[in-house]
Amino acid sequence: MFFGIREKDYALGSFTSEKCSACNECETYTFRKTVKYLVAFFINLIPLGTRYSCECESCGDIVGVDKAAGRKIASARFGGKNSGIVLGAAVKIAAVCAVIAAAVVLPLILTAQPPQEPEDLLALVEAEGLYRIQNAEGDTLGIVDVNMGNKSLVYYSTYSRLVGEPGAQDMVMQLNYQQVDGGDNGALTLLPSIDNPGELYDRYDTPVRTYHYDVASEALGYSLGVLDLSQIEYTSGKAVYPFTHFLTESDRSSYVMVIHDEDTRRVTVTFQPDEAGGEALQLKEAVVADFENGQKITEKLYLISETDGEIVFVGAVSPESSADDIVAFIEQSGLTPTYTESYTYYSNTGVVSSLSVTVPDENDMLQTVTEEDHVEEKNGLFVVTRKASDAAE
Repeated sequence: MFFGIREKDYALGSFTSEKCSACNECETYTFRKTVKYLVAFFINLIPLGTRYSCECESCGDIVGVDKAAGRKIASARFGGKNSGIVLGAAVKIAAVCAVIAAAVVLPLILTAQPPQEPEDLLALVEAEGLYRIQNAEGDTLGIVDVNMGNKSLVYYSTYSRLVGEPGAQDMVMQLNYQQVDGGDNGALTLLPSIDNPGELYDRYDTPVRTYHYDVASEALGYSLGVLDLSQIEYTSGKAVYPFTHFLTESDRSSYVMVIHDEDTRRVTVTFQPDEAGGEALQLKEAVVADFENGQKITEKLYLISETDGEIVFVGAVSPESSADDIVAFIEQSGLTPTYTESYTYYSNTGVVSSLSVTVPDENDMLQTVTEEDHVEEKNGLFVVTRKASDAAE
């Protein structure tokens, strides 16, 4: 293949776990990493995406693994071989970069093939209703509306890799499209969504920029995001983001968001400058998410006012504080979460099949509402719709 896209599968190693759900005999699995590459001059040159899976060494049953969990397992258990794959790719790139530089000029955005053709998404459903189409990792590929026998694709996303800006090498842009009237010939036409054209995500799946579409210039812009992506600080299990939010060029506000990423939890905190004019940053928001087997099971959001009784939030914790310090401060302060979400997933995938939301009512009594979804697998994708009983309520 001279130019194109192909996938390469790597068996990183074996590990033991619970008995295979398919054969109920074997406890040994092969951990696999599958990388999609841009091929240039017959060489797997630029990785466009990665997925992880476990294969039963007895019956060959394969189960997908969440992206974030897969990265952690690959690094923690099979670091040597995983690093070798990355190093090998770097060597190949160095070997052909001079040739490619002479023959090809890479654009600012190198667009990968869509994960699924729009027509394929429309073909997955027939009955009346509103459907969310997702892949096994839980990414939403499209939302299909079937109304009075007519189908419309109201949301579509494709993934591109931003390569022309410092600090953006590991980031992925999600571009959103919306179906428009195809005219007399009925052709499916997709145009960039005006209201929500896309977001830029980093290695922690954090949206570091939220875009809008400028009709006059026919270009993307953004009013919330990190201005200089190279200023994001990544250390082991931690990321610090200097966000800027502006309505106009002269009207801007700034805040710092910090993510502490651990095996069993993720703590995300947001700090803003002290409104009193001091140098200390004020804790404004904290989200504590608990994980099991690489999947989020609960998430608690704490929205924090400037003062709350005797509690002092300015300088109590800072962007330099550890995750343990932040969680301890929340617990010692007796803060009540503004809401708590609990997740259940469909058949070892990243597709959420049940979501329970707990919020305090006007009397500070906790109330829980559960949303149940019907999930059906079709052609390797997952069609999700709200259960009829819940919709009636």
